[in-house]
Amino acid sequence: MPPVVLLHVGGLAPTIRGLLGGLGIYEATWSATPAAARRPAPRDGLGRQRSAPGGYLSNCDIVRAADQVNWGKPAPKWGRSTHVDKPSDIRNAALKWAFLKNKNKTSGSTSAPRAGDDRLVLTSAQVEGPFYLSSPIRSDISEDRAGVPFHLLMEVINVETRQPVPNAIVDIWHCDASGIYSGYPEGSAHDFVESLKFTGVAGMLGEKHIDEVNEKRFLRGAQQTDADGLVVFQTIFPGWYEPRATHIHFKVIVNNVEHLTSQLYFDQDLCDEIYTTIEPYSQYGKDPYSVENDLALRNLKQIDGVLLTPNWRDDKTRLECSVRIGVR
Repeated sequence: MPPVVLLHVGGLAPTIRGLLGGLGIYEATWSATPAAARRPAPRDGLGRQRSAPGGYLSNCDIVRAADQVNWGKPAPKWGRSTHVDKPSDIRNAALKWAFLKNKNKTSGSTSAPRAGDDRLVLTSAQVEGPFYLSSPIRSDISEDRAGVPFHLLMEVINVETRQPVPNAIVDIWHCDASGIYSGYPEGSAHDFVESLKFTGVAGMLGEKHIDEVNEKRFLRGAQQTDADGLVVFQTIFPGWYEPRATHIHFKVIVNNVEHLTSQLYFDQDLCDEIYTTIEPYSQYGKDPYSVENDLALRNLKQIDGVLLTPNWRDDKTRLECSVRIGVR
């Protein structure tokens, strides 16, 4: 992975340094100032342009982006780390660039069988994520959230007996069209730095629970499977947020024992269609993340039975999908 320029921004810099260092990304310190005011960078004996001591500028995209911003401040002395007040667009660009350069170890992912299919796979377990809260028992979880209506039927099957699992609790939760989870602050879903400030690195990677800040519970719900192992949820198609691929979280609990925690993902073409043509999703554009670069999946070599391809109803008023969940 090539070097990345890291902007030092207040007390957040050590956290970002640790994140990028953990990803194996080289760090250089560079002071963002207008091109006309910035002093030429000194060069070493090989003619390479240096940033702060020890670093070499190699990601011209971020440098050029910074040159387009007028910070309204005199140029700092070269080699001094600078704290700037509001470089949010460049900070986010730098972090986003680093995350998008990630390539997961995942060698493959497989589609989820539909309910009633002959095909049956053991659904891969995944991290719970930072935003789990116990859900109310209900089928319609959409509440007042705007978005494309989504009818999701889930079938829970024991992969060893190949029989339905009755009386299992299926608990699902996901973000709204703006990338917001109920119970948590609004406004940071598409701001990488603010998200990182709130969740920390472990939370952003789905490895730490974050306490809720309000009592809202939209787009959360749980139900008990019937004799055929089925539950149905009425929700909306989820939006996306930094730095995750579009997904829905779920748990399967049998006899008060958690048998599976996982996440479901979506066909990229469908996501692109919704995120570029339908409000309020189109305010944020395409999701640049996928199972290939989503860091929450970085340690999984294979994820099975998690990719969904919902279908539009004939009148295109809602999406419909069924999924067979395999558990032990």
